[in-house]
Amino acid sequence: MTLTEHWDIRLLKLPLSIFGGVLVIAAIVLTLAFGHLDRLNADHERMKAVVDSDQAEITLREDSLRIGRAVIADFSRSYPALLAVDRLRWIEELPRQAHRLGLPALTYSLGASAPFESFNALHGGSFAVLASPVVIDAGLVHEGQWVEYVERLQQAGLGLFSVDACKLSLDDQTTAFLPGVKNLDVHCRLSWYQIVTQEALAEFAGGVQ
Repeated sequence: MTLTEHWDIRLLKLPLSIFGGVLVIAAIVLTLAFGHLDRLNADHERMKAVVDSDQAEITLREDSLRIGRAVIADFSRSYPALLAVDRLRWIEELPRQAHRLGLPALTYSLGASAPFESFNALHGGSFAVLASPVVIDAGLVHEGQWVEYVERLQQAGLGLFSVDACKLSLDDQTTAFLPGVKNLDVHCRLSWYQIVTQEALAEFAGGVQ
């Protein structure tokens, strides 16, 4: 090998090294680029999933509103009959649950319905509330019977009601708590509520006048 040929080979090493470095840098750049594309694709899929979820929720809300309007329209047409049936079922449920629970005594009264003005004025909207005063006098074997009685009325699902005030006292004849007999008296005032549309409330008010 001549001296000239030897130096020519050494001169080739520098371009080859540069070319190799360029290849390494290119590989790194491509790796970073593909990683960035993967992240972009993942972000795109997440955004698409969010959009699809929002669209599904919007569709569900629209369906719910459409169904709700149909129910309200049907309710408004049949309101007078529903009012009478609901009150009758509520009155029937009071002695039924007392008998099932074994209350020694029960008397009750359900007053006339009237708009629940404090609630209606505060909330307004498409719906309103009618309230009926309820008075219950019951004989109890023990105080826990009254709590269970109220829970059973709630579970019957015949309307919303609240217990406004109660007075619990010993029976006049009680000298000792005995099983199966009236040991306590409870006097309670309740309110029974019915949710109606504003149109139905206007019809009700017109009928009362």
